[in-house]
Amino acid sequence: GQPTVHSNPIAMQQLQAPPLCCNWKSDGTAILIGGCDNTGYIWTLNNNQIRPIAKHDAPIKRIFWSDMPRPCVITGSYDGTIKFWDVSAPPPSPSSPAAPQLLHTIRLPGNSKVYAMDVRGAVMVVCTSDRKIIIYDLNNPAQPFKEKVSQLKSQLRSVSIFRDCKGCCIGANEGRVSVEYISEADTKKNFAFKCHRVNTQGTMPNNCEVYPVNDIAFHPSGTLATVGSDGSFCFWDKDSKSRLKMSARSSMPVSSCAFNADGTLFAYSASYDWHRGHAMAQTLKQQGIRPKLMIRATRGEASPKAPTPAPTYW
Repeated sequence: GQPTVHSNPIAMQQLQAPPLCCNWKSDGTAILIGGCDNTGYIWTLNNNQIRPIAKHDAPIKRIFWSDMPRPCVITGSYDGTIKFWDVSAPPPSPSSPAAPQLLHTIRLPGNSKVYAMDVRGAVMVVCTSDRKIIIYDLNNPAQPFKEKVSQLKSQLRSVSIFRDCKGCCIGANEGRVSVEYISEADTKKNFAFKCHRVNTQGTMPNNCEVYPVNDIAFHPSGTLATVGSDGSFCFWDKDSKSRLKMSARSSMPVSSCAFNADGTLFAYSASYDWHRGHAMAQTLKQQGIRPKLMIRATRGEASPKAPTPAPTYW
C-alpha cells in the first residue's frame, strides 16, 4: 500500500479572479501565477509577498520562468499573444508598485488563443485554438522554428516537452496523445495513441466514452504520465509503446499532475473541469465531493520496462 502523507498549509494568497496556471521559479524561491484577472504574479515565499509582473488583455493560460534568452517570465494568453517579462528589477515598495516591464511580444497567427504551452531549456511549444503546434527556439524567439497543424482532430488541451528536448507529447479532447519529434529527420517516429477512454455497453463494437487528456508530465527516466477527465492517471513508455500503469477511476476528473525532481513521487489533483456542465458541478457539491490533491510514491511504477507487443490501444 501507499504510505500515509501528512501535509500542513504554510502560506496562502487570495487573488481577485480564478487562477488558471502556476509554476516555480527555477531556484524554488517563488511561485508564478496567472489567471482570469489577465495578470501574472510572482509570489516570494520567504516573505509571503505577492506582486504583479505581467499583464494581458485576456486571461493568462500558461506562465513559466525561463533563463533564455535572459532570465524572464513567459506568459501565454487567450488574447493571442506570448509575452516575455523582465523580473530582474528589485521589488517595488507596496506604496508605489512599478508597472510590469515587457521585453518582447509574440503575436500568434490569426490572433489564435494559447490553449496549451510548455517551456524547457531553449525550446518553447505552443498549442493554439486552431490546432496549430508552433515551436520556438528561445535563442531567437522572434520567428517560429517550426509550425504545423496537429494530426489530432479535436481541441488541443495539454503539452509536455521531452526531457531531452527532442520532441513533445500533446493531449487532446478526443482521448488521444500525439508524440511529435522536432527534427525533420525524426518525424518518421511520430505517432499517436488512444487513452482515457472508458468501454461502455452497446451493440456497436468498440463502444467507449472518450475523455479529454488534461495534463502530461515527464518522469526523469523519460516515461510519461497522462491524466484525464475519466478520473484516472496512466504511466506510459513512449519508446517501447507500452502502458506501464493505469489507476482506478476517481469520482472526479484528474486535472493536473507532476513528478518531483527524482521521480519518486507523483502528485495529481482531482477537481471538476466542467466537461459535463453546471449540472454536474451541483451534483458533486450535493454529494460532498470536493477537490483533492494527492501524492503517490511511484516505487518503480513509472520506470521503463522491456518492450512488449503493442496492445490494442496503440
